[in-house]
Amino acid sequence: MKYTMKYPLKGPTFQYIQVQGDMVDIDEPAHYAQMYYRSANEAYARIHSMPYVRLSNTVYEMEIHLPGHQKVVFKQSQAAAVAAGLPKNLPKTMLTEYWSQWREGKSWQFINKKWRLEDDASITTTLYEHMPENYWFDKDGKMWKKRIRKMDVIGLIHPRPSPRDQERFALYILLRHFPGDPEALKDVNGVMCNSFVESARLRGLLSDDSVWERTLEEASHFSTASAMRYLFVQVLVFGNPSNARELWERFVDHMFKPIIGNDPNGIERNRRIDRVLAIIEAQLSDYGMTNQQFGLDSPSPGMRQDVDEALDNFFFGDKDEDDFASGNKPR
Repeated sequence: MKYTMKYPLKGPTFQYIQVQGDMVDIDEPAHYAQMYYRSANEAYARIHSMPYVRLSNTVYEMEIHLPGHQKVVFKQSQAAAVAAGLPKNLPKTMLTEYWSQWREGKSWQFINKKWRLEDDASITTTLYEHMPENYWFDKDGKMWKKRIRKMDVIGLIHPRPSPRDQERFALYILLRHFPGDPEALKDVNGVMCNSFVESARLRGLLSDDSVWERTLEEASHFSTASAMRYLFVQVLVFGNPSNARELWERFVDHMFKPIIGNDPNGIERNRRIDRVLAIIEAQLSDYGMTNQQFGLDSPSPGMRQDVDEALDNFFFGDKDEDDFASGNKPR
């Protein structure tokens, strides 16, 4: 059966099966041609010998990373020596050299049969992704050199960061809209932002969190504390809010049971918040994420261990009726 089902799922657009008793010489190329479908547009193009596919420009792949987070490659025997030299001896990359030459306003130019570092005002207005159009990166010398002859080249930042990697994704968005080094990208009208996410949001490049605010606001009127925690985690994982910290501070009081009685010093509230943070971290761990990725505080070590024990008791021991021990699913 597996062998029979292999043919409908491979290659040709169509398939047919024929059963014969005698030995048959199967001409697979002829069968493939018989089953291949050509649309009217493709048939017209081929009849008139029109170029069907062609490469118009060379695609220049460009890397992206956060400042100080470039990849370090070394032999196993050199691990200790390389680690001792970090972070001072981090390798140069396309991006770090773009930032360096943009900051200096200079580029390497071929003058009098020699490469010289000369002033270049145009580099300060060139987007990172557009650099290959007028410059090429010398991988041996680790520097951007001005092209002697213009070529049909398209720069492509690849692979594109996932929106879940918020800081790197925000850097990607900023680099596609503004030239400059990290300090310039974080500077918004004279105000220095603390992160690329904040800068991108102030520049209007990232959508706001109003949809998630409305979602959590509506749920807070009828959802239990465990359901609010579960919903909050889903928003973090799949909604990619630009400022999860603000959502947390606004709706944290809906993520634990109301405090009955007086709590003048806020001790009980802080204990419950710490427990909520531990539960949220446990749920985020199912997706390979942590609180720190979203700007949330880490729970105390004792509270984290307490939650792990509560989850073990719930699934493998006597069920705890406490709302906080209800595991990863809302009740």
